[in-house]
Amino acid sequence: MPTTQLILCYCLAVVCSNAAEPQDVDRSLLIALREAIELGRHGGDEMWPGYAIESIPIVLFGEDEAYVVQHPAPPSSFQRFDQDVVGLEVLKGPRDPCMSANYAARWNGPVCAFIAIGSLTPGGGGSANVALILHETAHAFQMRGPEGGGPRWRSENSMLVAQYPASRAENNAWGRIEGRLLRAALEAEGDDLWRRTIDFLRVRHHRQSMLQGPWVEYETGAELNEGLAEYFALRAVELGDSMYEPTAQAQELGLDDYGVESETFARFRERLDCLCVGGRGAERQRFYWSGAAQALLLDRLCEDWKPLLEEPGPSLQQSLQRMLQESLRWVPDPEPASEMQRIRTEIGFAEILAEEESAVLAQDHLRRCKLRDLLLGSSNLLIIDLSQVGGVERIESMDPLNIVPVREDLLLHTRMLKLSFDGGFANVWQTVLQDLSHRWLVMPFPEEAAAVAGGGKDTGRTFSTPVSIDGPRLKLSCARAGQAGHERCTVLRPLAAAARSGNADSHEISVPLYQSALEQICKETFPAPLKPRFQRKDLDGNRVQLPDPLGRETLWVFFSAAPWALPSQRLVLDLWEEIESLAKETARPKVVFVASQCRETELGDFLGTKGTRNVVHDADRSLAVLFAVETYPVVVRVGVDSTVLDARTGNTPETLRWTLQQLAGK
Repeated sequence: MPTTQLILCYCLAVVCSNAAEPQDVDRSLLIALREAIELGRHGGDEMWPGYAIESIPIVLFGEDEAYVVQHPAPPSSFQRFDQDVVGLEVLKGPRDPCMSANYAARWNGPVCAFIAIGSLTPGGGGSANVALILHETAHAFQMRGPEGGGPRWRSENSMLVAQYPASRAENNAWGRIEGRLLRAALEAEGDDLWRRTIDFLRVRHHRQSMLQGPWVEYETGAELNEGLAEYFALRAVELGDSMYEPTAQAQELGLDDYGVESETFARFRERLDCLCVGGRGAERQRFYWSGAAQALLLDRLCEDWKPLLEEPGPSLQQSLQRMLQESLRWVPDPEPASEMQRIRTEIGFAEILAEEESAVLAQDHLRRCKLRDLLLGSSNLLIIDLSQVGGVERIESMDPLNIVPVREDLLLHTRMLKLSFDGGFANVWQTVLQDLSHRWLVMPFPEEAAAVAGGGKDTGRTFSTPVSIDGPRLKLSCARAGQAGHERCTVLRPLAAAARSGNADSHEISVPLYQSALEQICKETFPAPLKPRFQRKDLDGNRVQLPDPLGRETLWVFFSAAPWALPSQRLVLDLWEEIESLAKETARPKVVFVASQCRETELGDFLGTKGTRNVVHDADRSLAVLFAVETYPVVVRVGVDSTVLDARTGNTPETLRWTLQQLAGK
């Protein structure tokens, strides 16, 4: 499999942290690396027949440097790195250009597992660091194949990720139910285990029967590719409870929490509960967890399922179905209407579907806002017009987890995009709009392009010699190009190596026409007002809903009680103190505090004796999705008809002042 395709399959959206001076890797990350290797070594064939983590080279890379273990023939520039980690020999050298993301690829001979240091948590990071390293070694193991042959099992075509029907409310609603059924099956015993597994397959068959085109194959390929990689990490943690004694260094960092009751498995169960809520991760990330859950179920139902899965083998769901057929003589219901109605009733499908329908509108609103911010929020835009060179010839690399499809012909790449075209290439490391209809790339003007593109000044010229831009946000090369700038817009139009008959080389670039086209895109995609509608109960059991039944404006304060969200918690504490001092007036807006993306125990610890009235626990982030909230803290002002009127973000004096002004009716 070509390296470029592997990047598309395995890229996990990692940005390395920048530093003024290269810093040696944090010692805690090397301890986590050593722990992952030892867990994988002890798991061995129990994790997968033939899995030998000690034979897989692993590379941790930063902005300029890389740290390598277990490589049989590293480049000569890599030298021994002195560190105090028991049982680990590390080589340090310069970062290679191929080290661009968390993925697996060949480097200096063997297939290696690459992990960006920026994706790991210094100071321990709990078992999450260990799990991520094991995940990437699983990709390397899958890629190597038996005796160095082809891939062990198939994977998805990740080029399809931006076209996946992630905005279909019914597909997402059934996806949520799949997550709940998978968790229920994993926690069940005896006949209930079989029944829950059968219900999962019924729902899976029903949902996938509504999909057309390549989507079923895409889903099952993603579950094999990413789901099995996640399974490797979970299985190692599970086996570590009885097979492995961590070193004293690991225990000091808290890397001794193993087994099905560990923090790793607790997070996994939470992810199944939140699977596809609000359409989050519907196009890709949910298959990490649904694939891993099916593999764990297969462990419980059959001991020798793994060799049967290797290429060209069945999908995970086909393997589950076969186990049930062989053990129970169960076959999918020829007319499953009655069973599906039972599941609909038991799970509350109508309510889930209504939430997902509202979430689809909210997500569309959020995508449109991101496009608006790019087109209207930038002081100067650069348009790279590829229409004269036939458009994009090939996508070399993209980040599947950070693509925002605004509509079919407008894709926002919020992290990076690498592509080639006739006579050149463009590598972009910032938010960029890919306009498929016009064959444009639109981005905030990068400083490194000023020498070539002029920076929005009234210019116009044609380069008859090769054009090159080389900077941290844009690298571009083409044989020739035309350029023009006007006001806040600059156009760079790559041209073919030699002028063709009828080519538009001699035509002037009319920047106002480009500006007019962008204005039309803004009009067509301008976000409509957001109107979340729902009913919930606060922690005291009182109903909280929109629209407000008393016809009041409401302020919704989104925060997280998780340990990592201290800034959002400080704003809430300040608000509580100020609200207590305000006179109780029925005319002032009602305040609802929404604790999102945190556990019940974390919320309880945070609240203490402060009371729970008007506090809603949004554990699965479904309310955050309806309000298009992506960060914390956020204060949202909602009108009497449930229309979002205004919002403020961040724990700042301005946010607190604005919120108090709303409460005071100013």
